Amino acid sequence: MNRFQILCLILPAWISAAALTISPTEAGQVKSLVGSSSDLSSLAIDGPISYADLKYIAGLENLQSLDLSKAEIAVFRANDEYYPENVIPSGIFAGARFSQFEFPATARLIVEDAAFAGAAIEELFIPETVASVGEGAFAGSAVKTVTLNGSTDFGTSVFADCTALDNVSLGGLSTLPARMFAGCTALTAVNGAENVTAIGDRAFRGDVALASFEFGPSLKSVGTEAFAGAGLEVADLSQASALTSLAPRVFAHNAALTYAAFAPALKDLGEGVFFGCSSLAKVDAQVTEIPDYAYVNDTSLDIVSAYTPATATIGSYALKGMDQVVQLNLYPALEHIGDHAMQGMTGLESIDARELTAVPSLGENVWDGVRQDLVKLYTLGDLGDEFESTAQWQDFDIVKLSTTLTIDSEAVKTVSAHFDGSDIVIRSAHSPIAEAVLYDTAGTLLTRIAAGSTTATIETSQWTNRIYIVGVTLADGTRATSKLIRK
Repeated sequence: MNRFQILCLILPAWISAAALTISPTEAGQVKSLVGSSSDLSSLAIDGPISYADLKYIAGLENLQSLDLSKAEIAVFRANDEYYPENVIPSGIFAGARFSQFEFPATARLIVEDAAFAGAAIEELFIPETVASVGEGAFAGSAVKTVTLNGSTDFGTSVFADCTALDNVSLGGLSTLPARMFAGCTALTAVNGAENVTAIGDRAFRGDVALASFEFGPSLKSVGTEAFAGAGLEVADLSQASALTSLAPRVFAHNAALTYAAFAPALKDLGEGVFFGCSSLAKVDAQVTEIPDYAYVNDTSLDIVSAYTPATATIGSYALKGMDQVVQLNLYPALEHIGDHAMQGMTGLESIDARELTAVPSLGENVWDGVRQDLVKLYTLGDLGDEFESTAQWQDFDIVKLSTTLTIDSEAVKTVSAHFDGSDIVIRSAHSPIAEAVLYDTAGTLLTRIAAGSTTATIETSQWTNRIYIVGVTLADGTRATSKLIRK
């Protein structure tokens, strides 16, 4: 017998051992049908199987591909063990070495907790026939791409710590459970994110390669630390009109985050929402309360973004470490500043308190680390006396001004404002008026006008307020504030 004849005899046996399709007539036959094929690399099953068969398959060390698309999982009973039909049991394929897998096509399939944890599966498609996937089912696996669907009920941590996962297609899935993709350090794309309504606690925590996420109009909730430590560069939630609150530390420690925006309906930011976002430069939000620890060590942030005319409360440690702030403007709505809120604001040179109508209350050690005696606090009229008699405020270099004067670093310049009937008439003695803004005493912006000359007029007949705050910015950068009473 020549070599060719010998090869022809050996080759079919080798092929049958490497790739095998079997058709059991009843559950429990897989082992006998596979036989002694220890080097089996690919297995497809057409017929009934049970827990005993799955357990045997899990022990096939050289198996690279498992196709169960034509298989049906039957009930297993033996001694005290019982496994129901259509269930892939907990941990059954944990650490399995096969890289390709197809689910049984039977309806209402259940994948239990940790069923494939640490498995070598690289590409995963979960069909609508899968009713539920348990906690940590694929956690720590080698999966690289995942395609999901909106019909399956997913547990927590399903893909947690899948460090090779780089692309996810949600396929209509609207709710992302807690820690679903936490620790997926290679994840760069989440397709279908615009349809998500709820994002669970720590869902994307630590996903440092995730630079973008599309927050859509259906989004209603975002859980604690949902994107903490991720790689987001922009957090644009301006279209999420149904979102009214954020849980604590949602975007904390996103080192690359530069911009964030929220829809007007979002009024309640969670504690530490942007804690440690050192690159954050601008935030568009309309909130009345800056929560505790909100912007700790956000050294790039424009203070005008963090604190707006609508802000009534600045929480404890909220602006801690913002050492780049040179000037701070206090608006009429401000009522309270919490413990250590301005700690470490060492670059501060001046505070403009001329728009205030009352002295805000303070928590403990609000200005810790700030040389208050070197910081000028500009006030108007009798309010200056109140600042001088209030603890912590009295430690600043308080400058009392009349209602028509403004201070800049170079000189004192005169801007006047008075009522003429229902019109407020503003005049500048020198530089043209670039902009004038009108607030009520609660800090609500009523109107904003651009002038371009040394005179500007604001019509107030549409409002019933008696007291108004007028803010003026001149073309040379000088700012002036007046409090006017309509008689």
